Amino acid sequence: MRFLILLLIFSINSWAQTNEYKDFVRVLKIRGVNYYPQLSPWDTFGESFDANIFHEDFALIRNMGLNTIRIFIQYEDFNDETNIEEKINRLNTVMKIASKEGLQVMVTLFDFYGSYDKASLTENKKYLFRVVESLKNHANLLAWDIKNEPDLDFNSQGKETVIRWLKLIIEHLRKLDKRHPITIGWSNPESAINLLNQVDFVSFHYYRDLKNLPQDYMTLSNRSNKPMVLQEFGFSSFSGFLNFFSSSEKKQANYFKKASEILKEHSIPHLFWTLYDFEEIPDQVVGKKTRHQKKQMRFGIIGVNRNKKKAYRYLNHNLGLSNN
Repeated sequence: MRFLILLLIFSINSWAQTNEYKDFVRVLKIRGVNYYPQLSPWDTFGESFDANIFHEDFALIRNMGLNTIRIFIQYEDFNDETNIEEKINRLNTVMKIASKEGLQVMVTLFDFYGSYDKASLTENKKYLFRVVESLKNHANLLAWDIKNEPDLDFNSQGKETVIRWLKLIIEHLRKLDKRHPITIGWSNPESAINLLNQVDFVSFHYYRDLKNLPQDYMTLSNRSNKPMVLQEFGFSSFSGFLNFFSSSEKKQANYFKKASEILKEHSIPHLFWTLYDFEEIPDQVVGKKTRHQKKQMRFGIIGVNRNKKKAYRYLNHNLGLSNN
């Protein structure tokens, strides 16, 4: 294990010496959560926006000993000329509140966007300019995440088309912001081998059996000398007829207990999914099937009634229990 750690340090130092960005050290120390407000999931900057909610939530996250949130920007929200100024103001408010609570922010761009044709690039660039110019000078901006799980569009849109679009967006983003690192939120470690030379650190999601995580992580690490971030992982506590009562809060807690042990042993930067249970899930997220929506509603470590679920103790670093 010591040899692997030394090898990782050597690889990171080599990467840093050839990279102009200044924030890679913060990437290596990520302990965080993928965040949506409980009452407006997938609509963070919508009409129900309330700054007090973010003050309360970000203080809670900070008090858990976490240092990072990942937020999502829906493309249509910030491409509508009729209310773009208000959306930008709300986005900046979120960044400022996060900064006050000592939280760094990974910003995921192009959420709920599925068009990869060249004809859309002009509008894509306008959107990038609006968002990047408004955020890039925030001291707590950690990194740009181009898109959430673009590999899920490989079959419907064509892998080559998606990859080409991602390359073009990265190229344009670098012209707008030369300081902050760029990543892509791949849905699994196998897809994360794409565009290794274009990103500054590698992000992947993992909703599989945790026993395979160490090997999958090392396999991916062997493909690149860049930092690796486990950008999403989690376990739903939903239990009912639709899933044959196959889960529970206890099983969710056991999952996060095991996860915390693995993350500590292998020093893996990570963000879990997610802080809250939700009462409603937009159809765009998991489709209209009730069993999928019910499962998605119960990935939080805090319930709909604001009760802390059993898993909470394993993600609260300040309790000193996250690895027990």
